[in-house]
Amino acid sequence: MSLKIDTTGHRVFRVFNGLFLLLVALTMLVPILSVFRDSIDFQPRSTLRLALIPREPTLFYYRRVINDASIYRPFLNSILITAIGTTLSLFVNSMAAYTMSRRDIRGNVFFVYFLVIIPMVVGGGGIIANFVWFRALGILNTYAVMILPMVASGFYMIIVRTFYWSIPYSLTESAQLDGASEFEIYRTIIAPLSKAVYAAIALFAGVAYWNNWLHAFMFVHNPRLFPFPVKLRAMLFLTQDAERLLQEWALQQGLNLQEVMVTFEGTSSAIVMVSIIPILLIYPYLQRYFAQGVRIGAIKG
Repeated sequence: MSLKIDTTGHRVFRVFNGLFLLLVALTMLVPILSVFRDSIDFQPRSTLRLALIPREPTLFYYRRVINDASIYRPFLNSILITAIGTTLSLFVNSMAAYTMSRRDIRGNVFFVYFLVIIPMVVGGGGIIANFVWFRALGILNTYAVMILPMVASGFYMIIVRTFYWSIPYSLTESAQLDGASEFEIYRTIIAPLSKAVYAAIALFAGVAYWNNWLHAFMFVHNPRLFPFPVKLRAMLFLTQDAERLLQEWALQQGLNLQEVMVTFEGTSSAIVMVSIIPILLIYPYLQRYFAQGVRIGAIKG
């Protein structure tokens, strides 16, 4: 039997909490809606202003993006880098967290400080140090330079290790008594019970890999290896020639430039919306594991 507390203070708190969360949601949602509106709307020359509702809906900017063949290879590069990097990151961090979660293993404290505390405090050493290190490894101007530096993360290890501690030790102890190896315990007991935290780490790592452009910008000079964020950055900072070419393409499509204003901001907004489509498609799939993790936690509680 649950006791429901319904006092004036709790009602005020719920109202204030709801209004605060609504304000936070609007703060995040309004910029996205504004960019989406710019990507599907022609702006009349007489009314160039900020708005969320399109006045003259169009798919012109998306057709322009689709007809730009130069975006496809960077897009596929980002998919490849994100898929491989997320898989490696999930495996490495979950295995390292399993080692650190075993309090009976010698050197556990050393691993925590060496792999988690020191990197989080000191950092990666800077761009020059990373360049020297990557050149020594021979991974400059390769896909590996955009994948390997982000595989291990002390933050992810701490999250996964904390989740491992919530799994009853009796499960792993009984498996040890039956002669199971550490990897068998991890594969057959720990991993199946940790889908919720794995989904969270996969989402964090996937978004980080998908949005990462610094490593490609600094350590890759082959345009065929560039990921989508580098292409997006290049398109957002194009010269006035791009505006002229866009207007010429609009005339070829039969648009009257005296009535509507075709701006490069519309194309850049369409590019930005295309860049977040993969995350929007993957998140609902991972959401069910979050819900499952909440139910497991409630049962354990």
